[in-house]
Amino acid sequence: MHWLYLLYLLFNTTHLARSFKFYPIIKEFSSREHVNQMLLFHCGQPDSVDLFKQLSEHFTGSLHSFDFDSHRFFTDHSRLMTTGHFRPSVLADLSCEKIEKLLEVCSENAYFNASYPWLLFSGADIKASIDLLKKQNLNIDSRVTIAVETSEVDERSYEIYEIYGTIHKRGGKIHVVKVGSWSSGAVNWTCSTNSYKQRNNLEGITLWSNINKMGVQNNSTLIEYLQSTDRPRSFMGTRFGYQLMRLLSRHLNFKIHHIITSGWGFDSIGTDSVKGTIGQLQRHVVDVSTTPLALTTERTGSFDQTIVIATARLVTIFRHPKNDGTRNIFLRPFHNGLWIGVGTVLLVSTVLLLIHLCVEHRKVLKCSSRLILIIVGLFCQQSSTSKISIGSTRVLILTVILFSIVIYQFYACFIIGYLLVLPPKTIQSLEQLLKSNLKISIEDLAYNRDFFNRTKSAIALELYERKILPNNFGFVNVSTGIALVKGGGYAFHCETSYGNTWIIETFTGHEMCELQEIELYPLRAAHLILPKGSPLKEPFRVTLRLMMDTGVIQYYRRKYFLKRPPCSVETFATVKVEFADIADIFWLLLVGMALSFVILAVEVVKFRVYAYLEMRRFSKRHLGWRN
Repeated sequence: MHWLYLLYLLFNTTHLARSFKFYPIIKEFSSREHVNQMLLFHCGQPDSVDLFKQLSEHFTGSLHSFDFDSHRFFTDHSRLMTTGHFRPSVLADLSCEKIEKLLEVCSENAYFNASYPWLLFSGADIKASIDLLKKQNLNIDSRVTIAVETSEVDERSYEIYEIYGTIHKRGGKIHVVKVGSWSSGAVNWTCSTNSYKQRNNLEGITLWSNINKMGVQNNSTLIEYLQSTDRPRSFMGTRFGYQLMRLLSRHLNFKIHHIITSGWGFDSIGTDSVKGTIGQLQRHVVDVSTTPLALTTERTGSFDQTIVIATARLVTIFRHPKNDGTRNIFLRPFHNGLWIGVGTVLLVSTVLLLIHLCVEHRKVLKCSSRLILIIVGLFCQQSSTSKISIGSTRVLILTVILFSIVIYQFYACFIIGYLLVLPPKTIQSLEQLLKSNLKISIEDLAYNRDFFNRTKSAIALELYERKILPNNFGFVNVSTGIALVKGGGYAFHCETSYGNTWIIETFTGHEMCELQEIELYPLRAAHLILPKGSPLKEPFRVTLRLMMDTGVIQYYRRKYFLKRPPCSVETFATVKVEFADIADIFWLLLVGMALSFVILAVEVVKFRVYAYLEMRRFSKRHLGWRN
C-alpha cells in the first residue's frame, strides 16, 4: 500500500478516553487518502500516548507528536502545513476546548482545500458539530470526513460523513453526506463524495469574474461584443473566454458578476496592486478571469491555470520581397567570383585585341576607348563595323562572341525567371529579417510591450532597437499594420486569429501567396485562469476537458481563431513586373544620360576654347586678316 504523505494534527479530549480503539478508523482513512507521514497533536491526555505507540508500531511512515497546548503550530503552521509534493491531512476532535482556534487559523489560511484531507471526531450531537463547520471556509474542493459517535456502550460505533461546501465567501452552502460506518473495529465505506459527479453543482451562487474590455468596438456595447460570433477583427480572447464561461455556468450551475478591467496589469505581478486582470487575481478580488491568459515563468506565482483552451500564434508577417535587399537584383545571377571572372575576360580581351590591331596596322593605336566599346558590344550581342584582316584577330573575336553568348543566355534566363515566377522565400529567420531592408511594426498591445521589456533574447532586443524604435509606425493597431504589409516593405507582428480576418478581406490571392511568417516568440498556450489556490480549479478543469472531448471548444476555436486560406496560385504562375523590381535599370539610364550630358558640355566647352585659342594664334600670324 502506497501512503503518500500525512500531516496528522490530533487534538484529544476526554471523549477519546480509549482513543487507541479508533486505530482502525485512522488506518482506513489514511489508506483512503494515501499518506506516508503523521504529525500527531494531542491535549496532554495519557490515551494520546497509547494511540501514538500503536501507530508507531504499525505505521510505516514517519510519525510526530505535539502537545496541543503549545503554540508551536499556530506560530509555525505555514511550515508544518507545507504540501510540496506531498498531501498533508488533519485529524482533530470537535469537542476539544481549543478546536475553534484551530479551525479559525485553518480557515484563514485556506487549509480546508483539496490538499489537506481532514478526519474529525464528534460526539453524539452532530448538529453542534455541523453548526461549527458552517462557519469555516469549506468549499467545493474540501475533503472533510467526520466520525460521529452513535452509542455509549463499551463497543462504540460511529457513523462516517463527508462534508463539503460550494464557495464559502460567496455565500455557499454546506453538504453533509453519510459515506460509511464503524463498529466492532471495522470500517464499512458505502460511498464517496470526492468524485466530480458528486461535486459539479454550485447551486446558483454568483461568482465574480474580471473581463478585459480591450478589443471592444466603438459602435457596439460590451455585451453585444461578447456575444458576437462574427469574424474577429481585433483581440478576441475575451469573446472566446466569455463563451466558455457561459457553458461552464450552465454545466456547474452558477451565475457570473463581471468586473471590467482595461488591461492585464503585467506591472502588478508580485505586488499588492489590484490593477488589471493579474492584480485582481493576486488579491483574490475575483473567482475567475473570463479573459484567457498565457502562462509564462514570471506569472506562475500569480494565478492557477485550468487547461489549454487555445494556442495563440503571434508571428511577424510580411509580403516576401522579390529582392530581400541584401543584393541587387541584377547582380543576383552570378556570384561575386564569377563577376570578377567576367570582368577579367573583358579586360584581357581588350588588351589582346589592342595587341592584335597594333600588329596588324604596324603602329600603336591610341583609340583604346573604341576597342573597349567593341568588346562590350560583342558581350552584349552587338555587331562591329571594324575591318579585320588577319586570322588571329578573327579567332579572338569569335571566341569572345561564343563566350558572351553563353554568359548572356544564363544571365538573361535568370533575370526573366526571377521577375516572372514567384521567387523562393529566403527570409526565414529573425537574423535574415534583421539583415533585410524591411521595416517592422508591432501590434500595440500590452503583452507585446511586456515581451520586449522582459526578454533576454539578443536578437529580439537588436530587432527592437534597430527596426522598431526608429520606425514612425513602431507600434500600431492591427488594421494599420496589415495595410502597411499590403503596401510592401513592412513586416507586422500580431496574433494570427484576427490578423487573418484583415488579410482575407483586403489581400488578393497572389498577395496572400507572397506572405511569409516568422515567429518572434514560441506558440503561447492560453488558459482560463483562477486565483492561486482556488477551490474551483478541479471542477473547472474536468468540465473544460469534457467540453474538449465533445468538440464544443473546438467549435468556438474555429469561429474565433481564423485560419488563412491556402495559397491558390500555382508555383509556376507568372506575376506582374512592377517598377520597383527594375528601378535600378532606370537609375542606371538616368545616371548614364546625366553623365553623357556632362561630358557633352565639357566637350563643347573644350571645342570652343580650342577654337578660340586657334583663332588667336591664326590672327597673330596673319595680321592682315584682322581687317
